[in-house]
Amino acid sequence: MADTALYAPCYGPWPGFPALAHRRIRTLAASPEPPALTPRQTTTTALTTVAPAMYAAALLL
Repeated sequence: MADTALYAPCYGPWPGFPALAHRRIRTLAASPEPPALTPRQTTTTALTTVAPAMYAAALLL
């Protein structure tokens, strides 16, 4: 059970990534000229992608 708590921060951001991707796909499909991502969307997408990888690397080292 302790291992589950240790790995939780690694798995936590993953549900956010598909949600952000789905939102972006709907935005792209809705208009002929898609708007640029807002800084908040860009930062959140980067963090949900990079954070689990960094945490996993830290667990291995």
